[in-house]
Amino acid sequence: NFLLSTSYDRTARCWDFYTGGCLRIFHGHNHGILPIVFIPSNHDTIETDFEDEMNIYTKDILITGSQDTTAKIWSFETGECLKTLEGHIGAILCLATDTQCKILFTGSGDGTIRVWNINRGIELRVYDQHQAAVINLLVANKLLYSISADHTARCWVIDVGDCTRIYKGHHHSVSCIQVTHGLVFTGCGDAIVRCFEARSGIIKRTFKSHALAVNCIQIVDDRLFSGSVDSSLKVWDISDLKGDNIQISKTIVKSKTINIDRSSKENRSDIDSGIDDREYRERRAQNMV
Repeated sequence: NFLLSTSYDRTARCWDFYTGGCLRIFHGHNHGILPIVFIPSNHDTIETDFEDEMNIYTKDILITGSQDTTAKIWSFETGECLKTLEGHIGAILCLATDTQCKILFTGSGDGTIRVWNINRGIELRVYDQHQAAVINLLVANKLLYSISADHTARCWVIDVGDCTRIYKGHHHSVSCIQVTHGLVFTGCGDAIVRCFEARSGIIKRTFKSHALAVNCIQIVDDRLFSGSVDSSLKVWDISDLKGDNIQISKTIVKSKTINIDRSSKENRSDIDSGIDDREYRERRAQNMV
């Protein structure tokens, strides 16, 4: 019933989804706020590490990352800042939590990923193998995937912090990532979407049709959706990439361009039909869900 937003005005806000009214403002950062995460209260599975420690899990909480190099944990109910996480020397560009919401990962412009115990607000570990800004983070089961301006994506084992795979071959910053069925898909500033075999790191296929940087990708069933600075959204058939990854053979991806602003029947396309790569014209695609 609510919407959360962050802003360069140094605040995060909670909005009533139906009325559009601002319900709460979170003040405290010294520079613009970028990523935000909401964690609902969980009374059953989370316990504090010390008897005298306040259990923030008795409350719904927000976590924000800022250009001031800190992350903050907030009480959703009161707007109070419960903890400030310090350690980065660059802007915090992305946040992610483990599947149980006990561990927080922060990715920064300083090229590091820091791992935090959310309840205690302490740093547990630093991943420092990226050579440039960490742009986004994705948790899949017990693995953490990171993408960077150093032209690589990496896979980390959360429990031990080891980097087990490096996904190479990009010619620009990696801007987005999705993981499904043992495959890793990345979107890149070089206008190409790549599909890697998750286990080996081998490139299985490249999707070349965009003219400018790919900003966002999403996977729904057998379709890959990609959005780009070139003002288009494209749809790709990836049905043959599922199954035993080792036995997948490379196939030619056919392309078709559709402008959804046109009303003619011949320019309409059924999303469930055969092999297709459709293009939806937008001013500039930034993200998709």
